Amino acid sequence: MYIKKLFALSVLLAATLVANAQEADEKKLYLDVSAGPEFLYSLNHHETFLGYGATAQAHIWVRTPLALGIKTGVLHFSGADTFTGVTRDVSYTAIPVLSVIRYPMPFITGLYGQDVLGFTFTQNAVMEGTGLPVPPSFTYYFSLGYVLKDRLDISVKIGRSRFDRGNDVANVNEQNIGLRVAYVF
Repeated sequence: MYIKKLFALSVLLAATLVANAQEADEKKLYLDVSAGPEFLYSLNHHETFLGYGATAQAHIWVRTPLALGIKTGVLHFSGADTFTGVTRDVSYTAIPVLSVIRYPMPFITGLYGQDVLGFTFTQNAVMEGTGLPVPPSFTYYFSLGYVLKDRLDISVKIGRSRFDRGNDVANVNEQNIGLRVAYVF
C-alpha cells in the first residue's frame, strides 16, 4: 500500500521536474533523465546473493557544479542464504525512493560523484524474529560515474540500507556494491 503511494508520488515528482525543466531552459537550468539496468553484489551475504533491476534518475543542474534530483526503480534480490547462516532460498524486491546530489569531479570531463539518500521499501521480506514485514529503511550510498558522449552513464556504487531493528534482523541485503549502465535522454 505504502509502496504504491510512494511510487505514485515519485512519478508525480518526476513529472514536476520535467515540467519545471522546460520552463527552466529559459533560465539556463537543464534536466538530465537517465534509465537503465543496475546490478548489485552483497557485501554481507553469501557470494551467491545478487541483485538486479532497473532504475531511473532525473536531476536538474541548479548551478554549474551542482545537480539535485530523484532516483527510483525496482531491484530484485535472491540468494542461497542470509547473513544469519540459515540456508534457504531468499528472494525479495526492493523499491528505492531516493534524493540525489550530483557534482562533477575535477580534472576529468564527464566524471562525477553522487551522494544518494532516501528510503527503500521491500516486498516479500520479513523480520527474522517476529515474522513481520520489513519496514522501510534509510538508504545511503556514494557512486562514482562517468558520462560518455553525453548519452551513456556508467557508475559504480557502494552503500547501505538499514533494515534491522534492534535485535530483530531482516532477511534482506543491507550492504552492497553495484554497477549501473544507463542511457541519458
